[in-house]
Amino acid sequence: MVRENKSKIFMAVTFLLFASLLVLGFRICLRKGVDIGDVYFYKMNQEVYKADDNNYLKLQKQEGIENAVIVLDGEKQTAQLSWDGSDVAVTYSDGTVIHGTWSGEELFDEEGTPIIYSERYMDDYADVSAYGTSAEVRKAVLSEALSRISRNAARTRGSVWNMLLGMVLYAVGVLIIRNPEASFFFLNRWRYREAELSEAGKAVEKIGGMAVMIMGAVFLSGIFLL
Repeated sequence: MVRENKSKIFMAVTFLLFASLLVLGFRICLRKGVDIGDVYFYKMNQEVYKADDNNYLKLQKQEGIENAVIVLDGEKQTAQLSWDGSDVAVTYSDGTVIHGTWSGEELFDEEGTPIIYSERYMDDYADVSAYGTSAEVRKAVLSEALSRISRNAARTRGSVWNMLLGMVLYAVGVLIIRNPEASFFFLNRWRYREAELSEAGKAVEKIGGMAVMIMGAVFLSGIFLL
């Protein structure tokens, strides 16, 4: 009876943990947004992308001109996006102008180089700092993010596949912990006349199952993306 109760408690705890990891995974992996340096800005609505209260982007369209409010590390600046077909000019409040062409996937400079790698715009920087990550980000990178928002081309940070991998690993880890002997002799029992693990063997197998379970939790939750 005691053993059965422990098994029920173990399954209840692992299920609750799985549900929490699944919710966290959806929030981290599958919410759309844009990257600016190492900081990810999540899509809040059609106009606002936000990392935290000190870092957010707001883009509003008005008569062919898009006005952007940019708050990075608590510092506010503004910019205007002027589109001519797939060509865009991003004019910042400090006078910096970034020119690019939107390909449908990313922004390129006049020479056909992805603008985030363009040597032409290597000297214009903005500061961004959120949830423990600080960096100087080139305005070319910021312009690419604004263009992506403008063209409704936000991307997810992770994928369904890493979450599915996490689910499989998590489930395998739980099964190993619940029945270490069956997992150890899986497809291998036929080699032995009388197969039985010692208590030490079961403990080692459970530790391995816990490691697999933790690995599954990492992939499922998407915390490795932070």
